[in-house]
Amino acid sequence: MNTNKSERQARSHKVLAAIGKYFAKRTVIVNGVTHTGKTLVAIFQRALDTADALDTARASAHSALKEKRNAEAEANAMYDALKATIAVEAGQDSAEYREFGFPPRRTGKKTAQAKAQAVIKQRETRAARHTMGAHVHGDVTNDAIVASNGARSPTVK
Repeated sequence: MNTNKSERQARSHKVLAAIGKYFAKRTVIVNGVTHTGKTLVAIFQRALDTADALDTARASAHSALKEKRNAEAEANAMYDALKATIAVEAGQDSAEYREFGFPPRRTGKKTAQAKAQAVIKQRETRAARHTMGAHVHGDVTNDAIVASNGARSPTVK
């Protein structure tokens, strides 16, 4: 028989009341075992007590979980602030920064297409300047760069 918690508790309370009324001063044989009113009461009262104990434990666990989440949120915010402070004061490459366990800065990885575009732009710039240090301004078209899907990149001006 599938019953929910409140139905089981109501059922146990009714059984306890009936046991007190009908089996207080006599014994009864249930499943071949002789029980007194006290042993029957103990069985059903234990079911109620363990359900109450479980409710208390769940409420305590729920409260502890909420407290843990709040503490972790505060610690995470402090971690980020401390990381920024140490980065400014000592630098991200310092031993102090590493001792706190802060991860090193990540460098982005360029795709092969981005590298190819950079090489082409560099060659066009050098060709337009005719020297390494001259500051030449003007229109440089970039028809040589073609994306992997066949589309041409926009013209650089």
